[in-house]
Amino acid sequence: TPAEVLEHHSQGERLWARGFRMCVVVPLLADECLLGTLAFASRNRSSMHQWELDFVQTVGQLVAAAKAQRYFESQLRESELRFRSLAENTVDALIVHDLQGVILDVNRATCDALMVSRKELLGSDMREIVAHLPAEYSSGYQSLVGKTPKLLEGRFRRKDATQFTVEILANIIDYH
Repeated sequence: TPAEVLEHHSQGERLWARGFRMCVVVPLLADECLLGTLAFASRNRSSMHQWELDFVQTVGQLVAAAKAQRYFESQLRESELRFRSLAENTVDALIVHDLQGVILDVNRATCDALMVSRKELLGSDMREIVAHLPAEYSSGYQSLVGKTPKLLEGRFRRKDATQFTVEILANIIDYH
């Protein structure tokens, strides 16, 4: 019986000594990976009906799904932090803008090169900092859609109106 198994199991001996007469342990599995176990113990009962065991198993599956979700969210946060650190600490200026030229994100190197704060750049228009681009892009950034990354030479304008030559690697990315 379950009570006999509990009484003779190493962890079960401790539970038995504390008055527990039944313990059901459910593995918490996600993608065949053991995340832990969920245990139900009782001092009043020595067995469970099949529907109760099925219910306990379902609860275990829900707990495993929640734990897996939390784990994957933490992994995603860590990955985002690593990417942000990489982008922030590169010596190359990085500018993310939409197809209308509205700046969505920049790194520290961009701010340093343009002598302007990140806060000032976010939401501003690329035309405020681009002094010159090749003629093929005069129709706007839509001309980049569906093309492979392009290496361009252009000129950027700093806050103090001085200009400097830049090499631009332009590419369309999904930035949602």
